[in-house]
Amino acid sequence: MADYLDQLFNSDSDESEFSGFSEFDSDIEVGDLSDEDIFPNAEAADDNWTDDFSPLRLLQSIVGHTNGYFDLKMAQLDLPTDLRRQDTTEEEMRAFLAINILMDINQLPNAKMFWSSNPFINTAGITNTMKCNRFQKLVQYFHVEDWSTEPGRGEPGYNKLFKVRPVMESVSRTFQDIYTLNKEVSIDEAMIAFTGRISF
Repeated sequence: MADYLDQLFNSDSDESEFSGFSEFDSDIEVGDLSDEDIFPNAEAADDNWTDDFSPLRLLQSIVGHTNGYFDLKMAQLDLPTDLRRQDTTEEEMRAFLAINILMDINQLPNAKMFWSSNPFINTAGITNTMKCNRFQKLVQYFHVEDWSTEPGRGEPGYNKLFKVRPVMESVSRTFQDIYTLNKEVSIDEAMIAFTGRISF
């Protein structure tokens, strides 16, 4: 056996004993994939994808609570009046939510870098949509629920997810409405039962 291995690996010959694959071996032919193969519900994958995840009723609620939270904070006597504040709108809030999603897809070390003067760093789509100061102001006052009605710990109706519950419920319903399961589905490990503890 050793003599055979020496002959095999130490040979100076360029000749190979490989005679090719058998007649039963062949390349696998894969046909062209259509949009329907990639997106079972292709109509949901259009340019207005933000509309699918921000239904009008939820958007109106976020706008109202964001503007209301500013009024609530300004009513506190120990806070100075914010002269740069102006009410947000449904159109602006839709852009704000889309920017946040895009920031998570195309990540940078900090948010201000998306408005960098360096063209190799900034994101033109974001800089042309909203000013950095305005984005930070919306971040400061953004609310999806009426903060003043949140039950305290130990009170009836207390929920640790109170401040984000409307978004969670809306997104959950939206997924059920627009996503059609394909015949092959991968189950995420987070969906499998486990013995840990979740505070909420």
